[in-house]
Amino acid sequence: MNRKKLGTAIIILGTLSAVLFFVAGNSIGSTGQIMAQIQSQAGNTVAEAYYQNVGELAVGISIFMYALGVTVITSSIGYGGELLLPRDNNEDNTVNKRIRNNYDELPEL
Repeated sequence: MNRKKLGTAIIILGTLSAVLFFVAGNSIGSTGQIMAQIQSQAGNTVAEAYYQNVGELAVGISIFMYALGVTVITSSIGYGGELLLPRDNNEDNTVNKRIRNNYDELPEL
């Protein structure tokens, strides 16, 4: 598989994964909010407290799912985009040149 096809596949799969993370986060978050608002008519019970705490946990998990989705999409776009760019025939790519130039400009201690 050549670099452009691999880069495109990585970007597409990363985007699909991120969408699924966002959908899961939304579903878990809305269910958690509903569970956190459960109240009994008789007063505070152990079951009510349990479901409220589980609901708050589900909201936290949904936030984690959103963060994971953002991480997946940015990583896949970065890595896939790097594969889509034309390859530099030199072993010394531009990032290494910039780092080396910045290092050479540092004053001696």
